[in-house]
Amino acid sequence: MSTHVIALAATLVLAALARLYRLANIPNGFSPDEASYGYNGYSFLLTGRDRFGNAFPLFADNFGDLISTSYMWLTVPSIWLFGLDEFAVRLPAALAGIVTVFVLYKLGGAVVNRWVGLVAALLLAISPWHIQVSRYAERSQLLPLFFCLGLWLFLRWRKEGGRKLLWSVLCFGLCFYTYASARVFAPLFIAGAALLYFRELRAAGRYALWPLGILVACFLPAALHWISPAGMARASYLLEFAPFDWLVNYLSYLGPDYLFFNGDPEIRHSLLNVGQLYFFELATLPMGIFFLVRRKRKEDALLGLWLALYPIPAALPDPSHAIRSIVGVPLFALVSACGLYQAVLFARGRNRWLLGLVCTGMVAGSAVVCGQRYFVDYPGYAAVRWTYGMREVMHYAEAGSHRQVYISNRIFLSHIFALFYSAYPPEKYQRQPLRVQQGNWRYNDFAFGRYHILPMWQIDARAQQCGDALLLALAGEARQMAERTPYRLVHSVKVPDGRTAFEIYECE
Repeated sequence: MSTHVIALAATLVLAALARLYRLANIPNGFSPDEASYGYNGYSFLLTGRDRFGNAFPLFADNFGDLISTSYMWLTVPSIWLFGLDEFAVRLPAALAGIVTVFVLYKLGGAVVNRWVGLVAALLLAISPWHIQVSRYAERSQLLPLFFCLGLWLFLRWRKEGGRKLLWSVLCFGLCFYTYASARVFAPLFIAGAALLYFRELRAAGRYALWPLGILVACFLPAALHWISPAGMARASYLLEFAPFDWLVNYLSYLGPDYLFFNGDPEIRHSLLNVGQLYFFELATLPMGIFFLVRRKRKEDALLGLWLALYPIPAALPDPSHAIRSIVGVPLFALVSACGLYQAVLFARGRNRWLLGLVCTGMVAGSAVVCGQRYFVDYPGYAAVRWTYGMREVMHYAEAGSHRQVYISNRIFLSHIFALFYSAYPPEKYQRQPLRVQQGNWRYNDFAFGRYHILPMWQIDARAQQCGDALLLALAGEARQMAERTPYRLVHSVKVPDGRTAFEIYECE
């Protein structure tokens, strides 16, 4: 077995460890979106319908936003194998992340050579940005996977011809069914690539019509959903016509603050006070750009197009958003790998070996620090943002046999956690599901099974007749009521720093 194969295998093992280790518990909690994806996957598994009763949908309502069901469908086999839990719901994202590492290896080989591909794969395997997104249930992870696969197949078609153009276009078309950013990024990139390779595509003649047909067939169903009122709900909620703000936002995605120093301020998307890339990439990225510009090849122009376009979908609503700009992650790993390759080309003799050792130590040290920050520090300070404690609260409720379980409506989107952790039969829920509007995620009265979500004042009004009931509330919000009613505190759930997050009261 060659050294190259061993190194690739070790890289993939490292990528797997970084994405699968304690997957159910880090991130430390479970978001409403994750619970929504998981319960929809559970509903697909048992009924072939989403939780609203739509049969085999391509897009589904997710708290007032019409989103692709691609990730939900991917949870079906893992839920079937492992049951309805956090690990099963997060597993497809982790596997997609691992596969993306391998695809980037192939893409790097097509752009430069297999050693650049190997280094790019290694940098993606340890990327704090990519690890973060690969470890929770999020459909955005599928966008870099299908995009890199499509680009690699396109470059192979350029070199070898054949049917690889068909497969390339299919992968690009599947991008439309991943994350919302693809509706802007993918058409712009495809159009730019078509202009760059217009002569080659024209020379293909009628053989280029089949790929065009596949692309249109993929695009039109997605576009019809995008322009529907439900498909535009999220965009209408987020977007404003502000060209100057768009420009400022766009530049933020190319600036050092986002890339190297502070990253995304949303703690669920990024580590605290840590950039999306490593500090050493302050040097490797410029060297990589220099290497690619100096070569002046068409595939390098494709990377330039990728760099220019990747911030656009994210810049329209916000600056510095790691999820909306996720398609840029493999690009930065590839360009940094080119930078390291350029550094090796500059060095000669013993200096080359010395430089190799320095670079290896630099990359390894950065990965160790990142691992400490993510696997040791992050579960503590980020727990609140991950709704830590809902699993414990719901398991306590499920372990009991209370006739009624009241849930305070101040617990954000609590119904989806109750559905998920109780594995409530989807066929029952589909008869009268709860729909919420984009930006208006609070609701005052909703019930299914023995669970009833109400404002605290309504729970208080029923307190004197609350026999055999359980109350799930945020810390502190039910204490005054408990002093003058039959409710008594029976359990508290604390976040890792010792603060109480939820309280459970019982009324006998």
